[in-house]
Amino acid sequence: MQRDFHFYAVAVLARTAGFSPKDSITIAYSSQYVDDATESKPIQVGDSYFDPARTAHFGIFSFDWNVQKLIFIPFHFLPAKKDFFEKGCFVTEADSELAEYVLQQAIADTSDIRLHRIGIALHTFADTWAHRGFSGRHDSENNVSTIKIKKKSKFRCELIKNIYLDFLPQIGHCEAGYCPDVPYLHWKCKIDNRQHESNNVVSFMDAAEKIYQRLSRISKKTAVKSWENLAMDLTTLFSCDEENLDKRCANWQKRFGALFPEGSYQYSPNFWRKKAFGVTDEKDVEWDKYSMDKMSKLRYAGSPSFAESDWVKFHKAARMQRAEVVS
Repeated sequence: MQRDFHFYAVAVLARTAGFSPKDSITIAYSSQYVDDATESKPIQVGDSYFDPARTAHFGIFSFDWNVQKLIFIPFHFLPAKKDFFEKGCFVTEADSELAEYVLQQAIADTSDIRLHRIGIALHTFADTWAHRGFSGRHDSENNVSTIKIKKKSKFRCELIKNIYLDFLPQIGHCEAGYCPDVPYLHWKCKIDNRQHESNNVVSFMDAAEKIYQRLSRISKKTAVKSWENLAMDLTTLFSCDEENLDKRCANWQKRFGALFPEGSYQYSPNFWRKKAFGVTDEKDVEWDKYSMDKMSKLRYAGSPSFAESDWVKFHKAARMQRAEVVS
């Protein structure tokens, strides 16, 4: 799934389930930041160091087992059962036992990182629908072939896409490209010779309904909208055949922006970073553009509220979820 679900849909689901606008945005930002937290080296803040818990990784280092074990598996491709290491069963299943366990552990947290834990857990929970059939390790169980996408009433073979994607590593859904994460696609393929088909609108709606149900139970407040009143709008937005992610996100803002204070229902991966480190220039926290060497040399004065910042709380929460899954 992409930003239109992990941030924009999750914010709406939390808000309509009864959470305050502020808490809804905290949950949703935590959910989306799982895909953007590439900070991986201890960062000097004043006279101290803070060691973040990286939750996103791209590139050649994805072949490293530690990356797969500490990032892909606990946050993006959650195995179905708690004893997956012992049984060697790493494949993700929608709405699985382990996904429910991780979410319930987050909900049970009574500390000041509870909302951040819920947001991170919801990212992983939602991804069990999009990533079902794949695993977070480098293995032939992620070998994808014969991708076909439904256009109008027929499935059409994506020949060029199949040739190109076949050169990518068998990690997660690399060989399926963006197909699992784009909401409007109806597609099918073979995964390690297993037949796999996904109508993403149906899958995303099922994930959204399950998330709404769980958030409704824990908000302990009157719902702003019932699921029945919400479902039609969500189906329309997920069905929008728009390849450009920013335009899809703009559709969510146009439809649901009134539920939130002006300017808050938008996402930037640098927003929490800038607040935590007390900087105003985007370039000071655009870590995705930094080399590993430059990342290791970061120095910040920090803001007076650094320790209580959402960025710090996110990383504390991520550390907790990682420990729940792989410790």
